[in-house]
Amino acid sequence: MIRKPNLPMTPAAVPRQRLVEVVTLPPWPEHARITDCLFWRPVDILPKRQPRCMDYLGAVEWAWHPLSSRADAYYLHRARRHWIVHIRDPDPNEPEDEWMVAAYAPRLGVTAEEAAAHLIVSRWRAEAEEYGLDPFHFVSEEGVLSVADFRAIARMVWGVGEAGK
Repeated sequence: MIRKPNLPMTPAAVPRQRLVEVVTLPPWPEHARITDCLFWRPVDILPKRQPRCMDYLGAVEWAWHPLSSRADAYYLHRARRHWIVHIRDPDPNEPEDEWMVAAYAPRLGVTAEEAAAHLIVSRWRAEAEEYGLDPFHFVSEEGVLSVADFRAIARMVWGVGEAGK
């Protein structure tokens, strides 16, 4: 069963953002190539149906304006030969959530922890370069990745001290 993200509706429901440990991400193996899927969907490596079992990594939000925001929930799928990070857009105004593939990489010699962090780094870097995506504003829910992990990912993309201003 795939866990549905829980969007916080009060400040008390948001995970603690300010006092978090500083973590470093594991290095990415040199032999593995990450492919981000910003403009296309990799039909050849995706399973025919939506996977039933994926690890929930967590959710982050951008809140630029009361009428302009973005909430993304991230999931890690262990496919036959690849690690795939999926993005779920939990829109409360739509009957079904939109699913996208963020990025993928070969599984050979890559751990789940490495894949989870670095595939999100790759996707956010592509969006920052192409669309000018700025750092997320807060982590709305922790999963496998903690607030500290998401901040470490943001540091790799946008630099030190910029995440979650």
